[in-house]
Amino acid sequence: MSRVYVTETACLESAAKKSLIQHRCQGHDPEHNEEDEELTEKNQNLLKSLFEPVDDKLKAGGYAVIEGYQRYMCERAELEERYRCDLGNTMKANEVLERYLKEKVTESELV
Repeated sequence: MSRVYVTETACLESAAKKSLIQHRCQGHDPEHNEEDEELTEKNQNLLKSLFEPVDDKLKAGGYAVIEGYQRYMCERAELEERYRCDLGNTMKANEVLERYLKEKVTESELV
């Protein structure tokens, strides 16, 4: 068997696997959707618990001081890193984090 044939076969197999994964991720696998929703909810709950002290401090005006914005952004970056360490740097975890941070944009503007 030539090297070119092996490479082409491997590429075709990889493309077929990728297609199957994309098909399942687009909602064509009911079991996958339920697992996906549970995972998303778990990730959201972890984010809420991690960010709760920062949210409380923000509501109490703890960042309304000199260099409060820098402190807020530093604490937020630390929590993002902790979240990624807890869940691993998976695509789903990152998607949930990005959505969560988009919701928090107005908060960071308040600081």
